[in-house]
Amino acid sequence: MPLPTNVRVAGFDFAVSIEAAEDFTDQLFGQVDYRKRSIRISNRADEIRQRETLLHEVLHAVDEAVDADLNEHQISVISRGLFAVLRDNPELGTFFSG
Repeated sequence: MPLPTNVRVAGFDFAVSIEAAEDFTDQLFGQVDYRKRSIRISNRADEIRQRETLLHEVLHAVDEAVDADLNEHQISVISRGLFAVLRDNPELGTFFSG
């Protein structure tokens, strides 16, 4: 299944794109831009990494929207843990969406 092209966070739509960008590295697979309301994901990452990275960047957007002031480490551990739960329990997505 391909990544969504848009994600809504706190009432704002963020465009999602997969890109080949020089600023992506072996450690940096994605980036959220709050002003442009965009999320960029590295095309060098495999499909699973792209999905986890999208969740990671969405959590950054949520953090900004609710002014939680989480640091990068906190976002990283939450995104990895939540991603694992969602992959292991796909029925949760259906349950939460009502």
